[in-house]
Amino acid sequence: MLNALPSLRHLQVLEAVARLNSLTRASAEIHLTQPAVTQTIARLEATVGAALFERRITGTYLTPAGELYLERTERVFRGIEEVLRQIRPNADKAEISRRVGKITRAQVRALIALSQSQSQTQAAALLGISQASLHRAARDLECNVGAMLYHRAATGVITTDAGQLLACRLQLAINELDEICSQITAAQETRHRCIRIGALVLDPAALLSPVMVQFTRAYPNAVVKVIHASYDILQQKLRSGALDFIVGVVKGPAPDLATDPLFVDPYVIAARRDHPLARKHSVEIEDLLGYDWVVVNQGAPRHAAFARLFAASGEMPSTTIETHSLATIRMAVAQSDRLTLLTRSELRAEESSGLFTALTYPSLVSAPVIGITRRSDWSACGMKQAFIDLLIERGRALQTQETGGVQPLAAHKRPAARRAAPRSQNARELADIAERRVDPVI
Repeated sequence: MLNALPSLRHLQVLEAVARLNSLTRASAEIHLTQPAVTQTIARLEATVGAALFERRITGTYLTPAGELYLERTERVFRGIEEVLRQIRPNADKAEISRRVGKITRAQVRALIALSQSQSQTQAAALLGISQASLHRAARDLECNVGAMLYHRAATGVITTDAGQLLACRLQLAINELDEICSQITAAQETRHRCIRIGALVLDPAALLSPVMVQFTRAYPNAVVKVIHASYDILQQKLRSGALDFIVGVVKGPAPDLATDPLFVDPYVIAARRDHPLARKHSVEIEDLLGYDWVVVNQGAPRHAAFARLFAASGEMPSTTIETHSLATIRMAVAQSDRLTLLTRSELRAEESSGLFTALTYPSLVSAPVIGITRRSDWSACGMKQAFIDLLIERGRALQTQETGGVQPLAAHKRPAARRAAPRSQNARELADIAERRVDPVI
């Protein structure tokens, strides 16, 4: 993957030829010979696996594949330039552009390898080069950027905050250009596609699993990869382009991320079906304090909801089991008088077994918003848009279920700039509710 980023200088050549519709004028503007420009375009086309330009008597024009690749290239440059402006706030636009043009592929590989490694030795081994070559490329990048990107620590040379920021953006550039190459190739029906989804450990199985089954029936050559991790790790992978989107509990707003809410999945207090409290028409807080609970680990939204449940009483029940495993929660509750918090959709999935029931408790106010989190500048197309459409349909079905189903949504409003399928009346109503709602307690 570290070899996947073309030279930024080559991408500037692409932009110039596309803007001027001429190899000759582009070569004059960027101070390269016309054969060098022609060779650069040929290398890019070999990398993409498709013709990017069509040569005519009147000039050189982008093909449809070239238009897609140029659009992604321009976004890559905007992202890198934005990072350089943060690193060098006093630099003007022309200086930033010059500095970006000086960044070589070897320098990019060196920075990313150092940001992902514990030492220079490990980074050099990752790239298959000598430590001297790695050191030279790393220092050349510092000179080109005009900022300190590395510093020495007890474990060796590590990236500074500025270096880590630039490394993350360059890794995103690699992933985005690789993705657009896949999209172009898929459009020519020459290779399979992969959708990479992030999900919390306690993922919304009632939403995600049926969609994956339905999608793979429609697209048998597609591969759906679900990566389970904490939200912080998933967010990092999303920002670097290692994930297409995250499906699960919607968190608070972030300037570079956008959310598409799907439905609200309220928490319920779950117990085994023949639990003593299952026979009560109205359960009180004192009843809940009298039983041991199975809870998820601290830091999870569900654990916070559990704490809020008992906050007013000033007491907390016994919690002898903490786990993120839904299977462990299921077994512990089914085989004892322990209680736990499940979402409504999780409980419905368990109802077929006849083992669990929801206790009648009127004051459970926490209701996590389930939705899609993506980069704000990311646009789905092709099979990825089809997958998202299925998620929206499934979310709408969960949203509108009758008695015992999922309640009306209050969630974050979808950014208007996103290019997606038109929102249904249901989705518009949900967004309107979101504007009147305090950030969800999840």
